[in-house]
Amino acid sequence: MRRPSVAALAPLLSPCSHNNKSQRPMPWFLYLIECADGSVYTGIATDVAARFDKHASGTGARYTRSRKPLRVLASFEVADRAAASRAEYWVKQLPAREKRALAAGARTLESVLPQVSVDDAALTEVAVTGSASHEAMAMEAAVPDASVPDFSVPDNTPLQSRGKRRTQ
Repeated sequence: MRRPSVAALAPLLSPCSHNNKSQRPMPWFLYLIECADGSVYTGIATDVAARFDKHASGTGARYTRSRKPLRVLASFEVADRAAASRAEYWVKQLPAREKRALAAGARTLESVLPQVSVDDAALTEVAVTGSASHEAMAMEAAVPDASVPDFSVPDNTPLQSRGKRRTQ
């Protein structure tokens, strides 16, 4: 039996989403779930409703297995998975009352995230584009930054031994 050519099968094949670069990437969400013990669980997902169902059925995160999830307090769309993971980290640092304020709209997601300074943005651009010359970077490295504490030990200060202290 003769196999059909790929050209003959082309109309039957649906384009794969992972191969189609023109499609918009799947959005990621940061979500907050209220639990029965009063705590607020923070997570990320592409489908918040499906993820909540997983938590409610006991097959989600270990944290929600022992604390019954009651409802989704809020969800925030973020650019991609990396941004969602970063936002999740910072939101998880908040106490439950601040997470509730975030869910109620009293705080914005941007207010929870660390502020990027102009210097950090410039360094990121240099790292991504490689537009700064090595000479310019060496000149900047030679100038001490007053905002960075100096933890170096002066040469005349004896360093303590890391081992056990010997007594005689």
